[in-house]
Amino acid sequence: MKSLAGILMAALFVSGCAMTAKLPQAPDASSFTRYPDVASVGVAKVQDVRGTVKAGAISAQPVEVKEDITDFCTKYLINSLNSDMKVNVTLIEETLPANDIPLLAAQKGLDRILISKLISVKFSSLDAIMDPVQTDMQMDVYVYNQSGELILKRNFFGKAEKWLGLGTSIKSTGKLVQESTLNLMGTLASDAELKSALTK
Repeated sequence: MKSLAGILMAALFVSGCAMTAKLPQAPDASSFTRYPDVASVGVAKVQDVRGTVKAGAISAQPVEVKEDITDFCTKYLINSLNSDMKVNVTLIEETLPANDIPLLAAQKGLDRILISKLISVKFSSLDAIMDPVQTDMQMDVYVYNQSGELILKRNFFGKAEKWLGLGTSIKSTGKLVQESTLNLMGTLASDAELKSALTK
């Protein structure tokens, strides 16, 4: 049976073409809860600084995570800050150089600006039949005050692990990306230093 499973998996991977993770639907980020007497944080769209869509491999199968990961992570980030950390958020669509922060903060009445950069997303598994697939995500977060001064830089990690076996697919890999994103956002939302920087 093990031999047959190995043959089937090899047949799936023989082409050498990359499998593109299909990301599930992210939470709605079009409306936010407003909290009285709470800091207002401008949240810039997550920047993808990975340099490549290549995201490791499952056995011999290369996996890619495309650029739509930025919108996906942005929605989860906003949802986490607003629902879990309970700060008021304003989405900033445009790329935001540090020297533009004071003007933007004044125009939009923001107390803080949060900029985040997706550093990496990586799949790994030596044997997809016998071993679980691990997905790791890394993101840097920068918090600026109204004057454009950097007051906090934090690095966050998210990970997920699941045995996929012959169930390895674009959907199952996308689900692992989602689970690692949720893990990272949970760590972010519970970080005392980040909460202090955003609320004081």
